[in-house]
Amino acid sequence: MLAPIIFASVVVGIAMRLCGLSLWKFLRYLKDEIFVTFGTASTEAVLPQMLIKLEKLGCARPVVGMVLPTGYTFNADGTAIYLTMAAIFVAQAMNIHLSLVLLLGVDRFLNEACAVTNLIGNGVATVVVARWEKAIDMNRARAVLDRGALEADELEADELGADELGRPLVGAEAEG
Repeated sequence: MLAPIIFASVVVGIAMRLCGLSLWKFLRYLKDEIFVTFGTASTEAVLPQMLIKLEKLGCARPVVGMVLPTGYTFNADGTAIYLTMAAIFVAQAMNIHLSLVLLLGVDRFLNEACAVTNLIGNGVATVVVARWEKAIDMNRARAVLDRGALEADELEADELGADELGRPLVGAEAEG
């Protein structure tokens, strides 16, 4: 359980800092999705809401639509390998016969940690790619993160720079 916390704090924290945003404010913004993911041990349940929230954050729709689902796809293999190896390691370290009960118990616990780590990593990867591609409105992102998820939902579309459908304006759209 320590490895995902270190990864989320250090590696992902540095990535967010390089983007000019706070990891802790980002985690607060995604807290509902994190709790659902932890409770279900699956990131699939929150994919639609993550797409919406990352667009509201100011990331361009094409970037969100490409990076987030790609992260979901490619993180699945790593998670499966990690869970298998972790279960075997724990059983060997405890000198316990590897049984189905142990596998199921360890799988659930580790899957919760992996799912939350994958969710945070996928969200941050989307922000990083959007920043790299200059497809994020940083003023909007800072305003949304400073206000938190509930207050950001209540903001008027024009207050954050959005079109008539509530989609964020990015790049030339935001300037014109």
